[in-house]
Amino acid sequence: MNNLDDHYSKGLIKIALFITLTGVVLFALSFILFSYKQPFNIDKSVDSELLSHLGAFSSGIIGAMWSLAGILFFYVALRTQSRQLELQREEISLQRDELELTRKEVKRSADAQEKSEKALSEQSKILKKTLVYQAFDALTSEYRTPEMLQAVRNLWDFARDNENDMKKVYLQRLEEDKIRVREAPPEIRVQMESQTIHSQRRIVSQFYSRIATFIEERIIPEDIFYSSWGETDLEIIPKILIPLENAIIDTITKDRVKPLDENSKLMRLYEGSKTKSIIF
Repeated sequence: MNNLDDHYSKGLIKIALFITLTGVVLFALSFILFSYKQPFNIDKSVDSELLSHLGAFSSGIIGAMWSLAGILFFYVALRTQSRQLELQREEISLQRDELELTRKEVKRSADAQEKSEKALSEQSKILKKTLVYQAFDALTSEYRTPEMLQAVRNLWDFARDNENDMKKVYLQRLEEDKIRVREAPPEIRVQMESQTIHSQRRIVSQFYSRIATFIEERIIPEDIFYSSWGETDLEIIPKILIPLENAIIDTITKDRVKPLDENSKLMRLYEGSKTKSIIF
């Protein structure tokens, strides 16, 4: 279609040029004939009738030819301008289509990115939950070991047997066990040390201190921990662990360590069991 329009426009231009040149040739011939019929003489007047015929011929025939050529040129110019406007509209339409495709591609890319981020977020949540349950399972497994169960049982037995003067007896036992372990054969000192009430208190105290740190650092969620450890399980903290540790602090490390109070992380761990424990 474009080639046909161009060919048509070029044909019209050729016709208009031909008509224009023909008019020029006719005008030139008529002027030559006029000059032949009426030689140029400054002293002789010009034949007005002959000049009138020349003007009529020029305005009638040659003027009409040139008007037709002008109309053809104007028509070609209009067609060319119309074609240019059409091309501009097509170009704008193509640009609009390209922008729409680009917008869709950007949206598709954004959607894919959002889905990828959601998938990564879900994987991260799953991994976090997996790590939490692994850490919690490790703690519960440690709590169920024979050494831990024996240590907890021995501490409760010690507290019941020395209910009125538990701290005093504990400090005495601490010194006695030191001497006994020091005087024992080297090959059995480690075993004897592990059986002392002081060593067993440290095992239990450090276990709960580690749990308190995990909860405060949000490594293990409170609801997961307190679903397995209730107030009864944690009563060992205020009734045995903190009194015995404060006895050591008051006697041995008084100037270096502050006594444990209700703001200590062990007490916060115990207090949490009163409100967050799940009762079945």
